[in-house]
Amino acid sequence: MTAPLPPPTGTAVDLECGWLSADPAVTAYLPGGVLPWVRDRAEGVKSAELRLERTEERREANGRSEVMHQVILRVAWPTANTASSLNEDQAYLYGACTALRARIRGVLGDHTHGGVFASAGDTADGNARGIDVTYEDPLRTLTEGNPALTALIRYGLTENLLTA
Repeated sequence: MTAPLPPPTGTAVDLECGWLSADPAVTAYLPGGVLPWVRDRAEGVKSAELRLERTEERREANGRSEVMHQVILRVAWPTANTASSLNEDQAYLYGACTALRARIRGVLGDHTHGGVFASAGDTADGNARGIDVTYEDPLRTLTEGNPALTALIRYGLTENLLTA
């Protein structure tokens, strides 16, 4: 009997979107939840989109392999582009990212996202696979005709060990 095939990489993104969207703290900031990354997004909508950046498979001993995904979560917070609302919008974007980071970290002692992954957002085996948040320059994004503040959250997902 052979081991079942691993899920396609799109499934990892779908599972992670479901996990992040199930948190009330995340949906308080982002009512639409987290969706797979799409090219065309409606203007003026608070959104978070997840996409797969890279997948790496590492062979272990005895025919086992470990599949690791690097994902990017883009959080877009639309702004009215006025000085009075910009500070509030930045605070809400920071709050949304804080809620997402807490959800990615998971509960104490369990970073498996409900058993779906071996680990998520961890640093393991000497690889820096923690959670990295980059807030994009608001002056650049606002002057490009896209009235939204954005942040990119990068982290890793490690699937359970596969036996070939």
